Amino acid sequence: MSYLSSSLKTVQLTLRMFRGGYVTPGKLANIFRCACHAVEGKVNSTGYPPVYTIDPSASCNLGCFVCPAGNARPDPRLKMPMDAFVRLTDEVAPKALAFFLYVIGEPFMNKRLPDMIAYAHRKRIYTIVSTNGHFLPTVAHAERLVSSGLDDLIVSISGLNQETYARYHRRGDVERVKRNIRNLVAAKRKCKSARPWITVRYIQFDYNRHEREPARRYFRDLGVNAFDWRHGRERYAVESMPDRLPDVVAQYEERYLGARHATQGRGKRCFWPWFISVVNCDGSVAVCCQYPWIERESDPNCMGNAFTEKGFNGVWEGHRMQRFRRAAHSGKGLPHFCRECIRGLSYGDET
Repeated sequence: MSYLSSSLKTVQLTLRMFRGGYVTPGKLANIFRCACHAVEGKVNSTGYPPVYTIDPSASCNLGCFVCPAGNARPDPRLKMPMDAFVRLTDEVAPKALAFFLYVIGEPFMNKRLPDMIAYAHRKRIYTIVSTNGHFLPTVAHAERLVSSGLDDLIVSISGLNQETYARYHRRGDVERVKRNIRNLVAAKRKCKSARPWITVRYIQFDYNRHEREPARRYFRDLGVNAFDWRHGRERYAVESMPDRLPDVVAQYEERYLGARHATQGRGKRCFWPWFISVVNCDGSVAVCCQYPWIERESDPNCMGNAFTEKGFNGVWEGHRMQRFRRAAHSGKGLPHFCRECIRGLSYGDET
């Protein structure tokens, strides 16, 4: 996707937030405060993140070959309890603008997801869910999702026929996904609702490039709101993908990315530690959705736990978060996942 296309989508998302009444003077003031503190490099920021990436479930029904739910979590059965989600939402709602309700797993694996969306909606928080599209088997299920107040739904696909689709979305059924999207479009019409905004996202590799435009036409005719595409992470796209990835990843980074590490990130600064926070399904708080995995409290990406007595604000104001902001501002003492940031290295989502 081009920079212009990405910017246009950001503008469209912002307009939907304004039209939905999610943007208030208090939230705008908080965003301005975050921006000022990010530019200053203030470590004890009094602004709170306007955007949260929250993981309802760390498990997934599919086996996509880059999926962290199958490769990076020791217990993929974890799901965020509803009462914990309510406490978190109550705490952050005054300043929160948007909840991205997906991180590692398939959000609909948590059966309370529609209830979570509905609660956030009542608190005037914009909600976005990304899914593999296997969990709306009937119009009744789709109507429940529409009535929850979900604002945006992203459905990822990687082919228009089963043979192509299953190369990436292993154990998936593309016909089921098509049927479920059709159910959701029908439910929106029945409920006379403009929400959720449905985006079909095509994950493109060399082997499925030829099906992208037919897929665009198919889903446009089906009645979705938008169709976009992203490059799959080509570092994983080899003909004989082994069950375990670390060796392949290490070889790729050594052969193709080693020369970039020293130059490509220079002059760039990350503002996420002032604007965005990641809350995993067990309450552990990470600083980046590109590296959300926390196995133990001593992990450099672990800022604390939002479900403890100190709550999320205690983590956001805590010494670990302050230390991380200091490193992000100075560029010194950053953990390995920042020094080798996949966004800074331009592989993954960019063309």
